[in-house]
Amino acid sequence: MGAVAPVTWVSPEAAQAIANKTIDEHTASAAGAAAVSKARPLSHNNYKVKLAAVAVKRALLVAVGQAIPDLHTAQRGGGA
Repeated sequence: MGAVAPVTWVSPEAAQAIANKTIDEHTASAAGAAAVSKARPLSHNNYKVKLAAVAVKRALLVAVGQAIPDLHTAQRGGGA
């Protein structure tokens, strides 16, 4: 998470959010929200809280082999 913090950090809250659960979009989203639940951004970098939550969600979905929507393709109306 170098984009949001200069050091590695672990979120017990995120771990708890997925403990003994199947990872799907809902649980991955919950883990992302939990991961940043104690975040205290500086005045100029509040956007990093959302960035971190989405990064956690996407990482979990990739880890379990679920497809991540390509936002660029979706915005252009799909397909090549």
